[in-house]
Amino acid sequence: MITTVELEHVDAFPTHAAVAAAFTGLAHSLPVGGSLIYCADDRGAAEVAAAVTGRRPDLRPRPYGERVAGPLRIREVSQAAGATHFRLDCLRERVTLHVAGRHNVGNAAAAGALASYRGGKRRTEVIGELRGILVMDDYAHHPTELTVTLAGLRAFYPERRIVVDFMSHTVSRTLALLADFGTSFAAADEVLLHPVYASAREAPAAAGERIGRALFREVARHHPRVRYCDTKAAAAAYLAATLGAGDLLVTMGAGDNWRVGHD
Repeated sequence: MITTVELEHVDAFPTHAAVAAAFTGLAHSLPVGGSLIYCADDRGAAEVAAAVTGRRPDLRPRPYGERVAGPLRIREVSQAAGATHFRLDCLRERVTLHVAGRHNVGNAAAAGALASYRGGKRRTEVIGELRGILVMDDYAHHPTELTVTLAGLRAFYPERRIVVDFMSHTVSRTLALLADFGTSFAAADEVLLHPVYASAREAPAAAGERIGRALFREVARHHPRVRYCDTKAAAAAYLAATLGAGDLLVTMGAGDNWRVGHD
């Protein structure tokens, strides 16, 4: 199952072609007569599927999405507080999901619908609620993931003020996608940023601080309420003093700032 193919993990896959080649190689390992499920709405996934099935006519392509004909066509998507609704051509009844985000509609279609699914660890995981403040954690660390997850939370919790604490992961990814990161927080009301969680294989901690501030400047060009926090303790202290009933705090990223939400 291929949900999306984008430039990512640039320290290992420096170009989009390298990422696509990795997916293509994996898909070619399918057994004879195997099924290749892919999101037809995602250009990268569709291109990989076309390349693979062009050389492997024995495989059964199973496209899903809003712009595809067939049993896994998604229709009539609507989002409201606490629920996401949609229809699949292969199902008679409308599907209701209890997780946020339009991307999860595609995931559910690929999996054959998941009406009872309520999220997994570090995927819009509810940490708890205290004095009317809802705290969540999400592993999103790529600009596309941030954008769609926050848009989903905005539709799912229209009445809440959304505060994001984000720690970017790896200097190479942050630099390669800096401009995209800058516009990824449009659905948030306030954004807190940290030094980049630098990989030990890649860069010293000092680089994480420098690139973290570069990320702050880029996000601040597009968002009116952005704060830079040198430490997780500083972020936790600020949030404890400023969050109020009805707010949603979501820690995001592949670093260790999930501790901020727990604190």
